[in-house]
Amino acid sequence: MKVVVYEKEFLKEANMLLDEETQLQEVGNTSFDAEKYQSLIYIGNNAEKLRVTLTIAKDAKIARAVYVGNISSYFVRKATKADKKKTKAKLNMDEVCLDVHLLKHPAVKAYEECEKIAMEYSNDISVSVAEFPSLKLSDGILNINGIPAVKLKKYIVTFDGGFSRISDESFVNSVNNICEKGKNGVCYPVVDESLKYKTALEKEFPDVKILEFPSELWFIMAIKGKKLVKNQDETKIKLVTFYKDTLYHNYFLDATEIKKDLDL
Repeated sequence: MKVVVYEKEFLKEANMLLDEETQLQEVGNTSFDAEKYQSLIYIGNNAEKLRVTLTIAKDAKIARAVYVGNISSYFVRKATKADKKKTKAKLNMDEVCLDVHLLKHPAVKAYEECEKIAMEYSNDISVSVAEFPSLKLSDGILNINGIPAVKLKKYIVTFDGGFSRISDESFVNSVNNICEKGKNGVCYPVVDESLKYKTALEKEFPDVKILEFPSELWFIMAIKGKKLVKNQDETKIKLVTFYKDTLYHNYFLDATEIKKDLDL
Protein backbone atom coordinates (compact mmCIF):
# COMPACT_ATOMS: atom_id res chain seq x y z
CA MET A 1 0.00 0.00 0.00
CA LYS A 2 1.25 3.49 -0.90
CA VAL A 3 0.40 6.76 0.81
CA VAL A 4 0.47 10.04 -1.12
CA VAL A 5 1.07 13.09 1.06
CA TYR A 6 0.25 16.33 -0.74
CA GLU A 7 0.15 20.07 -0.17
CA LYS A 8 -3.33 21.36 -0.89
CA GLU A 9 -2.26 23.26 -4.02
CA PHE A 10 -1.34 19.88 -5.52
CA LEU A 11 -4.62 18.08 -4.88
CA LYS A 12 -5.18 17.51 -8.61
CA GLU A 13 -1.87 15.67 -9.01
CA ALA A 14 -2.53 13.66 -5.84
CA ASN A 15 -5.97 12.58 -7.05
CA MET A 16 -4.42 11.39 -10.30
CA LEU A 17 -2.36 8.88 -8.29
CA LEU A 18 -5.30 7.56 -6.28
CA ASP A 19 -6.12 3.88 -6.86
CA GLU A 20 -6.99 0.75 -4.87
CA GLU A 21 -3.42 0.45 -3.59
CA THR A 22 -2.97 4.14 -2.76
CA GLN A 23 -4.37 6.43 -0.08
CA LEU A 24 -4.16 10.22 0.17
CA GLN A 25 -3.24 12.37 3.15
CA GLU A 26 -3.02 16.16 3.11
CA VAL A 27 0.20 17.37 4.69
CA GLY A 28 -0.32 18.32 8.33
CA ASN A 29 -2.73 15.44 8.89
CA THR A 30 -0.02 12.87 8.43
CA SER A 31 0.34 9.56 10.25
CA PHE A 32 1.97 6.38 9.01
CA ASP A 33 1.72 2.74 9.93
CA ALA A 34 4.67 0.75 8.58
CA GLU A 35 2.57 -2.40 8.62
CA LYS A 36 -0.01 -0.70 6.38
CA TYR A 37 2.16 1.50 4.14
CA GLN A 38 5.26 0.27 2.36
CA SER A 39 5.99 3.48 0.49
CA LEU A 40 5.41 7.23 0.60
CA ILE A 41 4.96 9.71 -2.26
CA TYR A 42 5.21 13.42 -1.45
CA ILE A 43 3.87 16.14 -3.77
CA GLY A 44 4.61 19.79 -3.02
CA ASN A 45 7.39 22.34 -2.73
CA ASN A 46 7.36 23.41 0.92
CA ALA A 47 10.73 22.36 2.31
CA GLU A 48 9.79 22.38 6.00
CA LYS A 49 6.59 20.40 5.45
CA LEU A 50 8.56 17.85 3.45
CA ARG A 51 11.14 17.56 6.24
CA VAL A 52 8.45 16.98 8.86
CA THR A 53 6.77 14.35 6.67
CA LEU A 54 9.99 12.45 6.00
CA THR A 55 10.86 12.53 9.70
CA ILE A 56 7.50 10.96 10.52
CA ALA A 57 8.08 8.37 7.79
CA LYS A 58 11.56 7.62 9.13
CA ASP A 59 10.26 7.15 12.68
CA ALA A 60 7.48 4.91 11.34
CA LYS A 61 10.15 2.87 9.50
CA ILE A 62 8.62 3.42 6.06
CA ALA A 63 11.02 1.70 3.66
CA ARG A 64 10.49 3.68 0.45
CA ALA A 65 9.84 7.33 -0.45
CA VAL A 66 9.54 9.35 -3.66
CA TYR A 67 9.59 13.13 -3.77
CA VAL A 68 7.72 14.49 -6.81
CA GLY A 69 9.65 17.57 -7.90
CA ASN A 70 10.02 19.71 -10.98
CA ILE A 71 12.11 19.36 -14.13
CA SER A 72 13.67 22.75 -13.38
CA SER A 73 15.92 21.05 -10.82
CA TYR A 74 17.51 19.01 -13.60
CA PHE A 75 18.45 22.20 -15.41
CA VAL A 76 19.73 23.75 -12.19
CA ARG A 77 22.14 20.83 -11.86
CA LYS A 78 23.15 21.40 -15.46
CA ALA A 79 23.68 25.10 -14.83
CA THR A 80 25.84 24.62 -11.76
CA LYS A 81 28.30 22.63 -13.84
CA ALA A 82 29.21 25.83 -15.67
CA ASP A 83 32.40 27.53 -14.57
CA LYS A 84 31.18 30.25 -12.22
CA LYS A 85 34.50 32.08 -12.60
CA LYS A 86 33.55 33.02 -16.14
CA THR A 87 31.97 36.39 -16.73
CA LYS A 88 28.45 36.40 -18.14
CA ALA A 89 29.84 37.78 -21.39
CA LYS A 90 31.93 34.64 -21.83
CA LEU A 91 29.18 32.17 -21.00
CA ASN A 92 27.38 30.54 -23.88
CA MET A 93 23.70 31.37 -24.42
CA ASP A 94 22.39 28.24 -22.68
CA GLU A 95 24.42 28.99 -19.56
CA VAL A 96 23.27 32.60 -19.50
CA CYS A 97 19.61 31.57 -19.79
CA LEU A 98 19.97 28.93 -17.09
CA ASP A 99 21.76 31.32 -14.76
CA VAL A 100 19.34 34.23 -15.19
CA HIS A 101 16.03 32.44 -15.49
CA LEU A 102 16.45 29.44 -13.20
CA LEU A 103 18.95 29.92 -10.43
CA LYS A 104 17.23 33.04 -9.06
CA HIS A 105 13.59 32.03 -9.52
CA PRO A 106 11.78 31.52 -6.14
CA ALA A 107 9.75 28.50 -7.29
CA VAL A 108 12.85 26.83 -8.73
CA LYS A 109 14.75 27.45 -5.50
CA ALA A 110 11.88 25.88 -3.53
CA TYR A 111 11.98 22.68 -5.58
CA GLU A 112 15.76 22.55 -5.38
CA GLU A 113 15.68 22.88 -1.58
CA CYS A 114 13.08 20.11 -1.35
CA GLU A 115 15.27 17.77 -3.39
CA LYS A 116 18.21 18.43 -1.08
CA ILE A 117 16.09 17.65 1.96
CA ALA A 118 14.78 14.45 0.38
CA MET A 119 18.32 13.27 -0.26
CA GLU A 120 19.29 13.96 3.37
CA TYR A 121 17.06 11.03 4.33
CA SER A 122 18.61 8.55 1.88
CA ASN A 123 20.64 6.91 4.66
CA ASP A 124 17.45 6.05 6.55
CA ILE A 125 14.88 5.58 3.79
CA SER A 126 15.27 4.50 0.17
CA VAL A 127 14.54 7.87 -1.49
CA SER A 128 14.20 8.77 -5.16
CA VAL A 129 13.20 12.03 -6.80
CA ALA A 130 10.80 12.21 -9.75
CA GLU A 131 11.23 15.37 -11.83
CA PHE A 132 8.45 16.41 -14.20
CA PRO A 133 7.47 19.42 -16.26
CA SER A 134 4.57 21.41 -14.83
CA LEU A 135 1.33 19.73 -15.86
CA LYS A 136 -0.07 23.18 -16.66
CA LEU A 137 1.87 25.75 -18.63
CA SER A 138 2.11 29.27 -17.27
CA ASP A 139 -0.69 31.81 -17.48
CA GLY A 140 -0.01 35.45 -18.23
CA ILE A 141 -0.76 38.39 -20.48
CA LEU A 142 1.53 37.32 -23.29
CA ASN A 143 0.66 33.70 -23.89
CA ILE A 144 -1.49 31.48 -26.05
CA ASN A 145 -2.52 28.31 -24.23
CA GLY A 146 0.44 28.76 -21.91
CA ILE A 147 2.97 29.32 -24.68
CA PRO A 148 4.65 32.76 -24.70
CA ALA A 149 3.28 34.31 -27.88
CA VAL A 150 1.20 37.18 -29.24
CA LYS A 151 -1.60 36.77 -31.76
CA LEU A 152 -1.64 39.53 -34.38
CA LYS A 153 -4.09 40.01 -37.27
CA LYS A 154 -2.42 37.71 -39.77
CA TYR A 155 0.08 35.71 -37.76
CA ILE A 156 1.35 34.68 -34.34
CA VAL A 157 4.67 35.90 -32.95
CA THR A 158 6.65 33.72 -30.54
CA PHE A 159 10.21 33.39 -29.25
CA ASP A 160 13.00 31.11 -30.37
CA GLY A 161 12.57 28.86 -27.35
CA GLY A 162 10.81 25.75 -26.18
CA PHE A 163 9.63 23.54 -23.35
CA SER A 164 9.12 19.95 -22.25
CA ARG A 165 5.76 18.42 -21.38
CA ILE A 166 4.21 15.21 -20.10
CA SER A 167 0.71 13.74 -20.26
CA ASP A 168 -1.38 12.94 -17.20
CA GLU A 169 -1.14 9.22 -17.96
CA SER A 170 2.64 9.32 -18.29
CA PHE A 171 2.89 11.30 -15.06
CA VAL A 172 0.98 8.63 -13.13
CA ASN A 173 2.88 5.72 -14.70
CA SER A 174 6.23 7.39 -14.12
CA VAL A 175 5.59 8.14 -10.45
CA ASN A 176 4.47 4.56 -9.80
CA ASN A 177 7.40 3.04 -11.69
CA ILE A 178 9.93 5.26 -9.95
CA CYS A 179 8.40 4.25 -6.64
CA GLU A 180 8.68 0.56 -7.52
CA LYS A 181 11.92 0.47 -9.51
CA GLY A 182 13.83 3.65 -8.70
CA LYS A 183 17.19 3.54 -6.93
CA ASN A 184 18.03 5.20 -3.64
CA GLY A 185 19.56 8.66 -3.99
CA VAL A 186 18.76 8.99 -7.70
CA CYS A 187 16.83 11.74 -9.49
CA TYR A 188 14.72 10.74 -12.48
CA PRO A 189 13.81 13.58 -14.89
CA VAL A 190 11.01 12.33 -17.16
CA VAL A 191 9.22 14.03 -20.06
CA ASP A 192 7.13 12.83 -23.00
CA GLU A 193 8.53 15.29 -25.50
CA SER A 194 10.37 18.56 -25.95
CA LEU A 195 8.94 21.08 -28.38
CA LYS A 196 9.95 24.43 -29.75
CA TYR A 197 7.29 27.06 -29.17
CA LYS A 198 6.88 27.44 -32.92
CA THR A 199 6.31 23.69 -33.39
CA ALA A 200 3.71 23.57 -30.62
CA LEU A 201 1.83 26.55 -32.07
CA GLU A 202 1.94 25.09 -35.58
CA LYS A 203 0.26 21.96 -34.24
CA GLU A 204 -2.52 24.00 -32.65
CA PHE A 205 -2.90 26.56 -35.45
CA PRO A 206 -1.99 24.79 -38.71
CA ASP A 207 -3.58 27.51 -40.86
CA VAL A 208 -1.84 30.45 -39.17
CA LYS A 209 1.66 31.66 -40.03
CA ILE A 210 3.97 31.47 -36.99
CA LEU A 211 6.83 33.96 -36.80
CA GLU A 212 9.75 33.09 -34.55
CA PHE A 213 12.00 35.82 -33.18
CA PRO A 214 15.24 35.25 -31.27
CA SER A 215 15.01 36.12 -27.59
CA GLU A 216 17.14 39.21 -28.14
CA LEU A 217 14.10 40.78 -29.81
CA TRP A 218 11.93 40.31 -26.71
CA PHE A 219 11.08 44.02 -26.77
CA ILE A 220 8.65 43.43 -29.66
CA MET A 221 6.42 41.44 -27.33
CA ALA A 222 7.13 43.82 -24.45
CA ILE A 223 5.76 46.75 -26.45
CA LYS A 224 2.64 44.74 -27.26
CA GLY A 225 2.36 43.75 -23.61
CA LYS A 226 2.61 47.32 -22.38
CA LYS A 227 -0.38 48.22 -24.52
CA LEU A 228 -2.33 45.30 -23.10
CA VAL A 229 -1.79 46.34 -19.48
CA LYS A 230 -2.77 49.98 -19.89
CA ASN A 231 -6.33 49.18 -18.87
CA GLN A 232 -5.14 47.31 -15.78
CA ASP A 233 -3.56 50.26 -13.91
CA GLU A 234 -0.10 48.89 -14.60
CA THR A 235 1.13 51.67 -16.88
CA LYS A 236 4.23 52.25 -14.73
CA ILE A 237 5.66 48.89 -15.72
CA LYS A 238 9.25 49.11 -16.96
CA LEU A 239 9.72 48.06 -20.54
CA VAL A 240 13.23 46.74 -19.92
CA THR A 241 12.01 44.17 -17.41
CA PHE A 242 8.55 43.35 -18.74
CA TYR A 243 8.25 39.62 -19.48
CA LYS A 244 11.96 39.17 -20.06
CA ASP A 245 12.54 37.88 -16.52
CA THR A 246 10.02 35.07 -16.98
CA LEU A 247 10.95 34.13 -20.53
CA TYR A 248 11.32 30.41 -21.10
CA HIS A 249 14.22 29.22 -23.21
CA ASN A 250 15.32 25.99 -24.85
CA TYR A 251 15.04 23.77 -21.80
CA PHE A 252 14.99 20.45 -23.64
CA LEU A 253 15.52 16.97 -22.22
CA ASP A 254 15.78 13.58 -23.86
CA ALA A 255 14.47 11.08 -21.29
CA THR A 256 14.68 8.00 -23.55
CA GLU A 257 17.31 6.14 -21.53
CA ILE A 258 15.71 7.00 -18.21
CA LYS A 259 12.38 5.64 -19.44
CA LYS A 260 14.06 2.41 -20.54
CA ASP A 261 15.49 1.93 -17.05
CA LEU A 262 12.03 2.42 -15.58
CA ASP A 263 10.23 0.27 -18.20
CA LEU A 264 8.13 3.23 -19.31
